Amino acid sequence: MRVTWGREHERLALQAAVDRGNSVLLTGPMGVGKTQLLRQLVADRSDDQWIGLVVANEAASTVPFGAVAAWLPDIDTNAPAALIRAAVRRLESLAGGRQAIVVVDDANHLDPASTALLYEVCAVRGTPLVAAMRSGQQLPAAVVELCQRLGCDYVELGPLDPVAARELVASRLGAATDDPRIDALVKRARGNPLLLTELVLAHLANQQDGLTDHLVELVRARLATLSHDAHSLLELVMIGEPLPADLDIVDHGLLVGLERSALVGTSHDADGATVIRSAHPLYSEVILRQMTPVARRLAAKRLADSMLQSSARRRGDALRLAGWLLEVGEVPDPLLAAAAAREAVVWSQPELASRLVHIALDGEPARYEAWYVAGHLSQISGDTTTALQHFHRALDAAVHDDDVCEATEALMQIYTLFNDDPGAASNVVNQAIDRVTDPPHRQKLILDRILLHTWAGQVGDASVATAELLADEDSDARVEWTARMNALFVEEHLMRLTDADDHLSHLEQVLPDAGIATPAGLDMLHSREVAIRIEQGRLHAAVEAADRWLDRASQTQAPRHLTTLALGHARWMLGDVAGARATLDTALTEIDHYNMINATPQVISLAATLAVIDGDRATAEQMLATGDQSVGADSPHNQIWRLRAEGWMAAATDSVAAVTAFIEAATVGFGGIYLDHALLALHDAVLFDGADRLGAELAHLENAPLNAPFMTLLIDHAKARANNDLDTIVSCAKRFETCGAGWYAANTWQAAARQHHDPVHRARAATRAVMLAPSAALGPHARETAGWALSRRRIDIAKRAAAGASSRSIADELFLSVRTVENNLRQIYRMLDVDNRTNLAPVLAPGRRTAASTPPHHR
Repeated sequence: MRVTWGREHERLALQAAVDRGNSVLLTGPMGVGKTQLLRQLVADRSDDQWIGLVVANEAASTVPFGAVAAWLPDIDTNAPAALIRAAVRRLESLAGGRQAIVVVDDANHLDPASTALLYEVCAVRGTPLVAAMRSGQQLPAAVVELCQRLGCDYVELGPLDPVAARELVASRLGAATDDPRIDALVKRARGNPLLLTELVLAHLANQQDGLTDHLVELVRARLATLSHDAHSLLELVMIGEPLPADLDIVDHGLLVGLERSALVGTSHDADGATVIRSAHPLYSEVILRQMTPVARRLAAKRLADSMLQSSARRRGDALRLAGWLLEVGEVPDPLLAAAAAREAVVWSQPELASRLVHIALDGEPARYEAWYVAGHLSQISGDTTTALQHFHRALDAAVHDDDVCEATEALMQIYTLFNDDPGAASNVVNQAIDRVTDPPHRQKLILDRILLHTWAGQVGDASVATAELLADEDSDARVEWTARMNALFVEEHLMRLTDADDHLSHLEQVLPDAGIATPAGLDMLHSREVAIRIEQGRLHAAVEAADRWLDRASQTQAPRHLTTLALGHARWMLGDVAGARATLDTALTEIDHYNMINATPQVISLAATLAVIDGDRATAEQMLATGDQSVGADSPHNQIWRLRAEGWMAAATDSVAAVTAFIEAATVGFGGIYLDHALLALHDAVLFDGADRLGAELAHLENAPLNAPFMTLLIDHAKARANNDLDTIVSCAKRFETCGAGWYAANTWQAAARQHHDPVHRARAATRAVMLAPSAALGPHARETAGWALSRRRIDIAKRAAAGASSRSIADELFLSVRTVENNLRQIYRMLDVDNRTNLAPVLAPGRRTAASTPPHHR
């Protein structure tokens, strides 16, 4: 019997501590598996071990020897000392000369007499103690003294990791780990095994809210000991989270108690202020379900009154305050409604935003903020015509330079990214420059004009002007933010990354200045970082950068679809098609709520491409039909991705037509500034043997001052394929592996296999191709390549042998006989022309070596 679902490490650590004679205090929140781990320790005991199990409980905590009553001998005495001596003798008899171990669950409920007996058994006689308790519980002083005397190792049991959580849910559902039902359940439970199990039971029982009676009773039991005031504060947190800790209704003494009990947690928001959240979202769901409508209204009223008295307002406060006022039947004033609507839009609550916008527009006359948010809401809903009207009215109503700049940028985005009308955008920007008086705001508008020049292809002048603004000592943080974002945009698309890391570093430094970057701007920044890491040839760093931001953004519900899109692209290039598809599905879901720069067509096109690659042609066709209806789908940027998708659609039956579509996509990119996307499209053509048709297109890049190692590698590979240069093809395959680009490396090794005449070299290259990526990466030659390569079973054997595994361990792991493993190894050695396991490793992973692989020899 073994602990599963991610607890194997803890099980082994616990067993090792006990084997060394150490004592352990195991803690963790409710439901993380402490009791299960103790049971596992009992089940795993060896023949020479005896375990005395103690299950303490609240009912027996006031009864002398209540926790260890089963150990007491049947003697006629009430003298504690005599009982302890007799109990020790009985335990020694039960152990029968074996190593004794005492295991105590819920150690916080130990009564003093039971603790005294454990002191004699463990502290005096040297028996290891393994005790468990829930985090936040107070241990009795005697138990604390016992643990200190024993020098207990302290082990905090945390939540399950995502993989283990998925396995647990899959086992409970009787489903595969990629079952689409699993994600939502895992996300709600946050790695808590008990809550995961209860959510699965509710799901199987078709309970709409997902809360079983058992789960509700567990939470109620946790709350039963709270005072009335503590319970009231907990309800305020559940309604108002993240609740500012500096509101006058927050009793900090009660807050400390709730935090110690692991019912709430405190953290710092983006502005550095302390906020309070429930320790687990399911606590919120249960508590809110138990509150009556009257209780909710009274709590919301208290929250609203407290925030109205607060002198400091932070991002998110307007939305919370307006929401509480609406809940108690009061109408926020138009200015508050507009500010709250803006936050509701950003945090993907369009229905609430629309309600608040109507309130804001009812003000007489409607002010700038109301018109701007109305335009914002129309834009993300896809109604760019109405959005233009609202933004123009916002610009007319703007009084402050901040507002003029904001409305101008919104109009510029629609005219360029949706309507493909840079002339109209230039008119708006020029008029705005004439209206503002503050130098930093004029500089920002000049940057907007520079960006328009960039889109028009006047890159040199735009870059010089941007550099001049960055060097201007009068430029403030807002100007620096806009200038460096513009510079990143240009450098990424032109593949000139000389200063990219410097820009990224400076942008992170100016972020603490409140109001510099909108949530959408942060999403744009981090998506650019991911794209830049890809172009630098650092694909794993690209994924790490995306994951860091997505984790932060998920805590604030900020927009994150652009970064998710970039992450999906990175995963595809790594060779993880399934992961890339799942990521793009997330991007499609999120972009429905927030699409400020018209990324929908690109997301759809890339998702369709991945669907085709994954063999799901029907879904791809449906996606592309949807993409045709997107506003701005014909803009140059979106055309590139659409044409790439069409090329992949054609590739299954007509590689010539596919290459034609890829070249057309590249031509569109070369017509603007999107050289990076043009090159990616050209490389699609290379994957389908179209390199010999790319002479003119590659010549377009000859004089481009590239400083993007991965993109240079794409060009080198295309030239090598066009010239049938085998040595360079092999070199490119190794360089792709160094970057982590399994998708491209697989295709390149396949090309090398097709070039090789020597059967050993061919087998080596083909095997590496099959190992690195799914057959879709190998295109129309996948079957031919598989015929030259080791079989999947032999690859499994070879990988384990190369890692140093014995034939016996390989046989046990793959459910084969040792003889079968040895026979397969002989065939592997023969095909790849190696002598032993040691020489097998560099042949299976040549891209991970700095020196060339050992050349084959012929026996």
